[in-house]
Order: sequence, then structure tokens, then C-alpha cells
Amino acid sequence: MQADAIAEAFGLSLEAFLPADVTIPYVIARDAEIRIAPLAEPSVESALLQEGEQSWPLAERFVGRHLEPLLTRLAPGADRFCYHHEHEFTFVLQGAIEFTIKTPGGVQHEELRRGDCIHFRSSLPHRVRARGGEPAECIQVISSGSTPLSPGQDWRLAGFFPEGDSEDGRAQVIGRELGALRESRGWTTEQVARMVGLKDRHLEQIEAGTRRLPLDVMIRLARVFGKPLREFLRNTRNPGPHYFVQRSSEMPRLAPRQRRMPTDRENAPTPNVFYPLASGFATRHMYPYLIRVRNVDRETLARHEHHGEEFMYVLEGQLEVTTYAEEKQVTEILRPGDSCYLDASVPHFVRGVTRSPYSQISAEVLDVFWCPLGETYLFTD
Repeated sequence: MQADAIAEAFGLSLEAFLPADVTIPYVIARDAEIRIAPLAEPSVESALLQEGEQSWPLAERFVGRHLEPLLTRLAPGADRFCYHHEHEFTFVLQGAIEFTIKTPGGVQHEELRRGDCIHFRSSLPHRVRARGGEPAECIQVISSGSTPLSPGQDWRLAGFFPEGDSEDGRAQVIGRELGALRESRGWTTEQVARMVGLKDRHLEQIEAGTRRLPLDVMIRLARVFGKPLREFLRNTRNPGPHYFVQRSSEMPRLAPRQRRMPTDRENAPTPNVFYPLASGFATRHMYPYLIRVRNVDRETLARHEHHGEEFMYVLEGQLEVTTYAEEKQVTEILRPGDSCYLDASVPHFVRGVTRSPYSQISAEVLDVFWCPLGETYLFTD
């Protein structure tokens, strides 16, 4: 094999040419570190930001992730509508935000305050901005329905929606996405046109939004790019619901759910209590929960694994996360504002950490699960 020959020529093992974290199944983001670090290079995320807004990616070193978690500081006065594929979950950390979405039934408005959250179909034109003249902070988690092909997250082809919601506007959106997909793969217009049996100028017109995209051509393009067909369809005729708001004032009345796979040993006290944050919204793949983590002895916990990925963000208290990397057990302590993105198929467990012997609840955590097998695979009704 060529790689072996190169390694032998340098007198090194093959492992020396691999990334140091190739087998690390988790990524930690420390609040104190990300806030002082310079913002990332211009990307899809930063391209969506409006003047005065900032955004910090919380899992960019996790290659192949299906969720894109961001810490975002929103500015008042943003006036442009944007869109991106699949779903978005937004949790307000500070301040108040105004949410507007263009649905088939008309334009809908919601005001959210600290502790409120919203889960919505982000393929529809929407706008999220701070209210009251002051900035607001929130956690935004975007879900991918298809497998990311690279750390560049080309599944999140996003942009600002043209004024109005006409057929011409939607054609521009689809054309822009097709052009971005083509460029992300380094293909020319001529190459893609030959792949799908189009004339070069016809594909150029489709990307410019001046020519309608026939369904049969859309199917061929989806196959060429390895994307689900739904990612090229604007869900303007979806009957809804198009979003679901969970108010912080309603949290005490939420009914907790039980994990289908036990996270504690037999006859041990239940370590965590799970409250669904999108129970009134039919979602695909992404399931946000508020977890109240109890202070229990580590010996009462059971290692568990399940299909999918998890993003955990600590709202209050301290969280101890234990998982495995390179066949070694590793433990990380997370404090408020810290987060962890992990491969849930690797054995792991979490517990609250506190010095008080009288405290039962020692951490509150925002936990967003990504699992294509459905919510019932993870939780009982």
C-alpha cells in the first residue's frame, strides 16, 4: 500500500501520519476558552450572521457530526430572512429574542425569553433577532438529515432568502444551493451538466435561478451529489406544525420520560430525570431534552451506549462525563457554559458533581440527541 511505503521511507510508523485525535469520540468546548478565542474563518455559519452578531461553533473538531451546535450572540434590528436544511433548535440563554417564520399559512411571530426554546423547520424562511435594544445569547443546534461528507458541513447550505416568497425566489434558493454543492466538490458546470444529461447553459440558468428545475433533473442531481431529494425541495406545502415553542414557565408541568436503555445499575436510584423540550413537534433525528442530573455515587451507574450522537450543554452546576478513547477511560468535568459533543455508540455515563452531601440535584443540562432510529429507540412513552 502506498501509505505504508511512505511511512517506511521516513522510518516512521503509519500511525504517525494519522491525526492525533483520530479515535477521540468526543469534543469538549470550554466557555472561558471559546469567548476569548478569535472567531473562526468565514464559513457558512458566519455568512448567515448579520451586522453586530457573533457565533462560536461548539463541535467543529468532531468530524462527520450530524448536529451543528453554536453559541450565538444576536443583535437587535436584524431584518433579513434566512434558511437552511432540516430543523433547528434554539434555546435562549440571556435576553429576549423575536422569532418570525414564513409558513404556507402566513407569517408567524413569537417572542421568547430566557429559558424559552423553539424547534422549527428551518428550510422555511425565518428570522431570529434580539428584542428590546439589547443583545441576546442563545444555543442554536442545526440538524442534518443526511450524512455530512466533510468537516465543512456542506449539508448546511444556507443563505438569505430573497424578498418575498415567490416561485422565482424559491428557484433562486435551489439554484444557489446547487451551485454551492458543485463548487464544494470542485466540479465545473460542464462536468455536472454531463453527469445529469443537461446542456451547460441550462445548468448555468438553473444555478442562477432563471430556469425552473424539472423534477427528473432534480432527482438526477440528488443522486450525483449523494443527497436526499427532500433537501432540494422547499417544504412550502407542508401542513405543519412548522414550529413548537416550549416556555420556561411550563417546565414544571412537563412529564419526564424514562430512558429505554438503563443508565444505572439494578435497584440503584435513578441518576437523571429527562424532560422533553419538543414533545409537541414531530421531528426527524434531533431530540432536545432538559436533564436534571442527580448527585449519585459513580458505582451506581451503568455504562451504556446507543446509536447516534449527543450534544450536552451545562446550564447549571457541574457535570462529570465519562467515556472511552483509545480503549482508555477518560473523565471530564464540565461547568456552566461548557459543552460536550460525543459519539453515543461509545460507552459513556454522566453524573452530577457537588461537594454538598445534602444536594440531590447537582446539574441541569441541555442534552440534544441525534438518532435516525427515532425517539422511541431512546425513550419510553
